[in-house]
Amino acid sequence: MSKPRQHILFANLTAFSATGGLEKFNRTLLYGLNKSVQEGTISATGISLYDTQANPAYFTGSYTACAGRRMTFMRKFIQLSYKADTIIIGHVNLAVPVLIKRLLMRRKKIIVVAHGIDITRFLNKSGRLLLQKCHQIWAVSEYTKQQILLRCSLDSNKIVVYHNALDPFFELPNSFHKPSFLLERYGISPTTPVIFTLARLSATEKDKGYDLVIEALPQVLLHFPNVRYLLAGKANQQEQQRLQALIEQYGVQQHVQLIGYVAESEIVAHYQLGNVFIMPSSKEGFGIVFIESMACGVPAIAGNVDGSVDALLNGQVGYLVNPKSVANIAETIVQALSAGTVVSSSYLQEQIVANFGFEKYYKQLTSLLNH
Repeated sequence: MSKPRQHILFANLTAFSATGGLEKFNRTLLYGLNKSVQEGTISATGISLYDTQANPAYFTGSYTACAGRRMTFMRKFIQLSYKADTIIIGHVNLAVPVLIKRLLMRRKKIIVVAHGIDITRFLNKSGRLLLQKCHQIWAVSEYTKQQILLRCSLDSNKIVVYHNALDPFFELPNSFHKPSFLLERYGISPTTPVIFTLARLSATEKDKGYDLVIEALPQVLLHFPNVRYLLAGKANQQEQQRLQALIEQYGVQQHVQLIGYVAESEIVAHYQLGNVFIMPSSKEGFGIVFIESMACGVPAIAGNVDGSVDALLNGQVGYLVNPKSVANIAETIVQALSAGTVVSSSYLQEQIVANFGFEKYYKQLTSLLNH
């Protein structure tokens, strides 16, 4: 085995303590780094501010999990930085320890991963300084790249679009049918058209568009009078009350179910329960849920103004809508419910695997690290 060419340190907020899109990106990146270590091309370590441990299925190397202890993280990060040639920062919120490290060690290569909401809502002065001082930025979509350029004075060539990918352990279904155990659980007939959304439900994040789907349902019911809308995701109390009020306001109590948290082991089955997946967001960095749903053969509807555009390959494999137009959302739902076939399900899965499978993701990762 040849001597590793460089040592990589990957610092992140969390990869294994939560299940959101950011965590999925981090886990996939760690899996890619681990693969390169096994191939002998690099050595790698990881450190997380919030994780309590690593999952060895993704990463078998040294992984410092600080369990929310900020001072421990800062001290350990600076120590580990001395041994690294390249430091990948998984979130701009880690700017302060990175900037301190940069004052101490100016020759290290620093790469920052930019997702979406971290840029559009939470980018502060230290975060901007980090983006200006780092060597390269990996943006998960063209939208995220443009949002960085709007907020920072940077050379656009410094930003590389590095898309999210399917988790390497994501179980691709071999057939496309609605799981009978979920039909029974939710009291749905096999022929009932189902609209499905999986998202973080929070009163502070009102850019996902699921509330507009509820508002659009009366128009959809004119064409599909028995349609069901399953909205998945753990909601805080304030958002739960807001959604219940919307459901009552539009008189769709018999057609909307707030099904709450979905276990990781049942996510694929829930995607397959839907005839169409929808999240007409307006500020999504990328939207891993889109590529997951389409990998399960389920067509997706997304907003046409954010990172969702990349996930749907500019509309080549899904439906893009004006995320502020209830009429457009309703019209597109009707179109999608009228068009689904098993053939298109197979095509969707093939296209998503080809464009967002781990193989392509890993190929770009090795290219970026060797650049």
